This record gives sequence, structure tokens and C-alpha cells, in this order.
Amino acid sequence: MTHKEAKQIAALLNDRNQLARTYTAADVLAEKEHYVYELREGEVVACVEHRQVQWYQLEVRHLSVASALPTQDRRPRRCLPQHGPVHSSLVSWAT
Repeated sequence: MTHKEAKQIAALLNDRNQLARTYTAADVLAEKEHYVYELREGEVVACVEHRQVQWYQLEVRHLSVASALPTQDRRPRRCLPQHGPVHSSLVSWAT
């Protein structure tokens, strides 16, 4: 994950959620192993923050999709994004 991607993830989290605090690129970079994100044309268009609860279970904390992403592109996909750790129990992007 680059600093630019972390900054875009923080902006997406802050813009699309009502969070108790404001996320920064430094916050995202400090816990980059907890983020899965999708890039399109070099821009982050969707991200999810997750935590491992049990060895078999993940908790999705924040799932954010850019508002500029066309509606037809928000449909669930069969595979996970190429960036971030791959966990078989993570769901595809949903709207």
C-alpha cells in the first residue's frame, strides 16, 4: 500500500461513514494489513476494514464504495480485489 492509496482510503472512510474520529493516511498505513481495497485507473474506489475475531471468523468494520462509481459497477463480484490480504471468508463488494 502506498501513501497515496492510504490517503485515498482515509478520505473514502471519512466521506462515506459517520465515524467517531477522522482517519488519516498515517492511521491507515499503521494498520494496512486490515484493509482490502480495489483500484480502478490508479484510484481507490472501494475498501473494507476487517479484523480477525476467531481463527475462522472476520469482522467487517467499514465497507466503503466511492459515490462516483457508476451503479452498475457496484454489483457483487465473484473474486476479491487484487490488493490487500486474501481471506476466503471476506465477502465480495456489496451495495
